[in-house]
Amino acid sequence: MPHTLPKFTRFVCFPTYFCFWPIIVLGAFLPDLQKSNPEVFTDHHCALVWGVTLIVICNAVGQTFGRGTVAFIALLSLSGYFGIMWYGSEQGIQPIQNYMNKISAMSLGITPDTLKLISYGLVVGFIWMILDILVSSKIYKVDFEQIEQFRFLRGPKYYRNSRAYPARALLDDLLDFILALGGMYVYAYDVEEDRFVNLGLAVGWFFKLDGILKAYANATPVHEIGHHDETT
Repeated sequence: MPHTLPKFTRFVCFPTYFCFWPIIVLGAFLPDLQKSNPEVFTDHHCALVWGVTLIVICNAVGQTFGRGTVAFIALLSLSGYFGIMWYGSEQGIQPIQNYMNKISAMSLGITPDTLKLISYGLVVGFIWMILDILVSSKIYKVDFEQIEQFRFLRGPKYYRNSRAYPARALLDDLLDFILALGGMYVYAYDVEEDRFVNLGLAVGWFFKLDGILKAYANATPVHEIGHHDETT
């Protein structure tokens, strides 16, 4: 018997708030590391790690870093690094070491209780996000030619996924892709709004989901009963 697609595939879309999970992890573990080994994990070092992580995540959520943008930033950073090193060697100075000394001289510090407070606050946001996914319809079922959105105490909503209007799972933001463990933004045609809309961030799917959406869009609505497994 020929291999066929399953009847349907379910996926869940998250908001970009999901990308804040590293702050929660740091807030949960850094205080314990400070207590167990205060000589290594000083207030200065923990504040530096936590602060840099927060800056990266806020930029990832607030800005769009496509592959071209990331390549440009990497090339610019690499050129700047070698330029600074060349200037330092020509002038007989150590620019990188001087910069690190300035960072070390900064009065950085954050208490373990502050880390936990911020972490607990973000956990509350994560719980709210999960409830919103369950109640406000972020669970989707894609089958042949359509995507069904489940809505609590309301009727389902449908999006097109056909050859004329194929749904896509795209890598729009490289930092979001990394922070979402291979998360892809899903776009589908909304008949009511007469346009393609962003359904959210499909966490952990990598490039697999886009292939699944294409397969359903291009396949005829025929499948062999008894020769498929539900994909989740």
